[in-house]
Amino acid sequence: MTENIDYKVRYSKRAKYLKIAVTKAGVEVIVPNKIRVSAKTIQDFILEKKTWIMKNLEYFSKHGSEDLDIKDLLPEKINLLAIEKAYDIFYIPTVSKKIKLLTNQNLQIKLLGDLKSPIACIKLLKAWLKQTANEYLLQLLKEISSETGLTYAKSCIRDNTTRWGSCSSEKSISLCCKLLFLPPNLARHVILHELCHTKHMNHGVRFWRLLEKYDQNAKVHAAQLNKISQDLPAWALKVL
Repeated sequence: MTENIDYKVRYSKRAKYLKIAVTKAGVEVIVPNKIRVSAKTIQDFILEKKTWIMKNLEYFSKHGSEDLDIKDLLPEKINLLAIEKAYDIFYIPTVSKKIKLLTNQNLQIKLLGDLKSPIACIKLLKAWLKQTANEYLLQLLKEISSETGLTYAKSCIRDNTTRWGSCSSEKSISLCCKLLFLPPNLARHVILHELCHTKHMNHGVRFWRLLEKYDQNAKVHAAQLNKISQDLPAWALKVL
């Protein structure tokens, strides 16, 4: 138990990094088989993500069954602060057994088809979010890389549950699609953070000195990130 949070550890051959899953069954820490992770590292990771974990545990304690009231998760609007775009959502039942997601220049998202499954709707919205992140966040990464001279080898978008981004020792950067919900200054901070890891893989003095060269309020922004996860929309946080 860490700070009153019970959790189980599961080792995975497919996992590439440490991550956390919260379901109605409880908290699970997923550890890659190929990486040695100490008990202290796991405990520190749990404490770092405590706000996010507690929010999800609270949801399951209130709703019990994972599928109960899931319709309440379906959004009427999606506000992507990072790119200053707000989309209105329209749910339009049709005779088609499949569900389509369409967007237009008026910043409208339309879900058409058999809408009896809220989970299917959320899956489509999540796929759209990831696609949008590919379009905007990877371009922003290129721009900030060019601006700072901090280069990387590869980039991709993921739908992480606990990390905003990561950088491998091969300078491969991944960004979480949920960055789109952050204010522009915090989205920029995360991207700068990962670019600085191409020079320093740890969080030592030299790393922070480099990050603060490009983001003078880096430590303030880092503190804000630890709190902001509780404000993310529930549908985007749901693990399907």
